[in-house]
Amino acid sequence: MSDEVVDLGPGPLVVMLHGWAMSPKALSPFAASLGAGGTWVFPAGPVELADGLRGWWWVDEAARAAARARGPRDLATARPEGLESARQRLAELLDGLCERHPGRRLVLGGFSQGGMLACDHALRGARPVDGLAVLSGARLVYDDWLPAMPRLRGMPVLVAHGRDDTDLALAGAERLADDLQAAGARVDRVVFDGGHAIPLAAWRGVRRLVRSVATIAA
Repeated sequence: MSDEVVDLGPGPLVVMLHGWAMSPKALSPFAASLGAGGTWVFPAGPVELADGLRGWWWVDEAARAAARARGPRDLATARPEGLESARQRLAELLDGLCERHPGRRLVLGGFSQGGMLACDHALRGARPVDGLAVLSGARLVYDDWLPAMPRLRGMPVLVAHGRDDTDLALAGAERLADDLQAAGARVDRVVFDGGHAIPLAAWRGVRRLVRSVATIAA
């Protein structure tokens, strides 16, 4: 499966990562409707599932269902098998995109699993980003993330999450936003009515983020 690219003219390079068992086409139609400009790239994750769906690392669905039965999950201590290869895949992807779009600021974001990977790269990846969006995501490998948070000092960061998310805990997202803000990031918190999704309120947050990065670049 190839990446989805939506070119909307001048503005940042915006890379948005889909969640588990999704495809880039699930997110790409929203790019043009936001009116934020820039070049939007929606990459396909390396894990191939049925019906053209993808992921960034493998998820044990039985274990996931059992954990969800106990309530929304906070993955702060989780170290998923496959995360290292996903990190490398994303790093190579970003290097290639930035070579093809030199001089453009980089906004990195994602939904759910994609949001976790985006946050992980922003904190630990070699290539710096200029804006970060975590949409219905979760904390992950948090012992590694916390010491790296000063790296995002002054950076605009969107953390959007649903009050009724039965998959990933709102409390985990709020703790992530608290810690990023304490480290000096410019955090835009969007807590919306609804579950594990990207509603209009979250997409509006993405638009604010992209416009903020574009203004910095101007």
